[in-house]
Amino acid sequence: MNDLVMITEAWAPQFGWPRIVFVNEAFVRLTGYSRQQALGQPCNLLHGEETDPDELNRLQQAMARGEPAQSEQMNYA
Repeated sequence: MNDLVMITEAWAPQFGWPRIVFVNEAFVRLTGYSRQQALGQPCNLLHGEETDPDELNRLQQAMARGEPAQSEQMNYA
């Protein structure tokens, strides 16, 4: 699989960014982070200059309402 997959805890604003609980081999290969380096880190580990804050906000609001959400973001290795 060439698609990067990262699964996080459910978002709870009182705890900050959700923590990464799973990454696939494509994540390791494409980001350069080992699985051990990524697991337990906040999901904003890959955010950078061109990560869209409005899109992040939309995603966080959907998660807070318990609604399914899909998003594409600019992330960085």
